[in-house]
Amino acid sequence: MKFPSYTAPFVIPKHDRDRLEDLLKSGEYPGLFCIRFRIVLLFGHGASAKDIGARLNLGSSAVYRWRTAYLRDGVPGLLKPMRLKLDAQPMPPPSCTAKFPLPKRDRDHLKKLIQSATYSSRIASRFVIVLQSGEGVKASEIANRLGIAIPSVYRWRAIYLRYGVPGLLIAQPLKRHGKIETKVPSA
Repeated sequence: MKFPSYTAPFVIPKHDRDRLEDLLKSGEYPGLFCIRFRIVLLFGHGASAKDIGARLNLGSSAVYRWRTAYLRDGVPGLLKPMRLKLDAQPMPPPSCTAKFPLPKRDRDHLKKLIQSATYSSRIASRFVIVLQSGEGVKASEIANRLGIAIPSVYRWRAIYLRYGVPGLLIAQPLKRHGKIETKVPSA
C-alpha cells in the first residue's frame, strides 16, 4: 500500500472542508473525533504538524496518523471507530455513597443503541450494564439480572469511564494460541 507523502501540499476540497466544519458544529461526535476533524482542518489552513500538536496537546505521531487516515480514506477515514486496547482493569466495588457518572447525552445514546437492535445481545448487555449503573443499581444485582459475573460489570464500567460509549463497541479480547487479539465488530 502506498502512503501519501508528508511533504506534498495539503489541500482539502471545499466539500470536505464544509463537511468537517458541519461535523464539528453538530455536536454528535465525541471529543476524540472532533480532534481528528480539527487536525485535518488545521493542516488545510497550512499549519505544521508541530504547531497542530502544540495547539491540540498531541504528539506528532497522532497528528500524522489522522492526516494519513484522511489522505487515504477521506472523511470516512476519520469516522472509523478507534481500535482501543482493552487494558482497563476491573473497578473496585464503589463505596455506598459513590455515584456512577452517566451524562444525559450518553444515557440517551445508549438507549437508542439498545432499541436499534443492530448489535448482538452480548454487546447490548454492555449498554445495559452502563445504563443500570447510572441509575444506581448495584453491580451484584446487574450481574444477577444479566447472568454474568460481577467482575464483568466492573470491567465494562471501567471501560466506559475510560473510553466512553465507543469503548463499549469494541469486542472482548480473544485468547488464541497464547496471543490476545482484539476483534472489532462491524457496525
